[in-house]
Amino acid sequence: SIVDVRSRRTRWATTGGHTETVFDCVIAPSDPNKLVSASFDGTVRCWDTRTKEQTACFYTGDAPSGRLGSDNQAHEAGRGALYTCAISCDGGTIAAAGFEGIVYFFDVESKKALKAHRIHSGAVHRIVAHPLEHGVFATAGLDARCCVVTKNGLRRALNHTMPIQGCSWDPFQPDLIACGGKDGNIEIWDVMSEHNQSIEVIRDKHTTKVYGVLYSPLVQGRLMSVSDDKTAKIFELTPDGRYTAQLPVTLEGHESNVRGQAWHPEIPEICFTGSWDKTVRTWNSVTGDCLHVTKRHLADVYAIATHPARPFMAVTCSRDSTIRFWSTEECCPAAKIRAVLGKDASSSALVGEDRGDGSERRRLVGRAAGRELSQKMAASSSEGERFGAAFAALSGEPAAEELWHLATIESTGVKDTRGFGATGISVPHRCEVEGLVGARAQALEEARFAKTRGGDKKDVA
Repeated sequence: SIVDVRSRRTRWATTGGHTETVFDCVIAPSDPNKLVSASFDGTVRCWDTRTKEQTACFYTGDAPSGRLGSDNQAHEAGRGALYTCAISCDGGTIAAAGFEGIVYFFDVESKKALKAHRIHSGAVHRIVAHPLEHGVFATAGLDARCCVVTKNGLRRALNHTMPIQGCSWDPFQPDLIACGGKDGNIEIWDVMSEHNQSIEVIRDKHTTKVYGVLYSPLVQGRLMSVSDDKTAKIFELTPDGRYTAQLPVTLEGHESNVRGQAWHPEIPEICFTGSWDKTVRTWNSVTGDCLHVTKRHLADVYAIATHPARPFMAVTCSRDSTIRFWSTEECCPAAKIRAVLGKDASSSALVGEDRGDGSERRRLVGRAAGRELSQKMAASSSEGERFGAAFAALSGEPAAEELWHLATIESTGVKDTRGFGATGISVPHRCEVEGLVGARAQALEEARFAKTRGGDKKDVA
């Protein structure tokens, strides 16, 4: 903060942020505008991906008392230090865990801490939300257990022979969970099976521990693993979770342990990895080619987040205590131009792709740009609305759609203005400003009247 000591007024202040390593970040499945992050500082923070501003801060130290977000409370250093976080598929519950083995739960709407549960006897390095069932999560712990948990506690434990660091639900077969362990093996479990043993084990593909695993959201049975052997590997599984014995594609190039991983939500071939070597790499998971190396973080990169509704935006977090937002438009550089020109964006060439054969196959097969974009643009009533749909789906900057909304208001009139309760408006149109000021004045007048209504009649008069 910058304070004027003469007037004793704060002239400028930041909204705060993490003060220690940010180990995890995830975008809410139900809301691409909400980012959740977890840190060794013992906090879970919510951010608006459009304005990049913090919208809430939850403390693990508040869990016993129930109420969250008090910046004036003192918190014991290291207590509740977090390694991982997740938000339920309906956006109603945040879960987080760390070195204590305790899973913390927070209710998003009421902003209250729910009862925390000591699920593991060792540290928890990964927690992931069930893709379909509200409030259900899976955890991976160093006590050699993968646990299915809810805010009410433990639902089921899957016992491994070695500590595990990573787990991932199969989005196509949500009863299947993949787990990566210290022995370098990957196990596939059916959580509905009565037998306490995995249905498949992928052995000896990594030379040391597997830190994370992640199923592709676009290709059934495609699984990515990241390891301390400085590589990531791509496996092809059958729909029922069996390994096909096809040799995995190895992604080599990192100079240290690989930690972060994510799939591109629109392009099946593209994936991302982050490492202790401070870099984020973009890969073609089919050929194994490294397409791009980003060197902007100042320390280890621990997590990468993407979302199908904003497929060309990625978010990373690091030991340098920052969260960074990235545009991945260069993965398919002509897509936005083709859409604006009225052409099919889904068949745009990918970066590094040879189009000498004149192929026009679909490259964008996800929800936002592949299936829905053409329908939205065809249904648009103005050029501003049509371009806004294209930029919302294909731009790496979430605020780009706001530019086109302003243009739509300017061209079509006040009837298209946003509601005054909308969030993420960083540059309101002039007619919106007039409405906002009027609404604020009315609210203040109503508050003043309510305050004086029960007092002295002379005050009311």
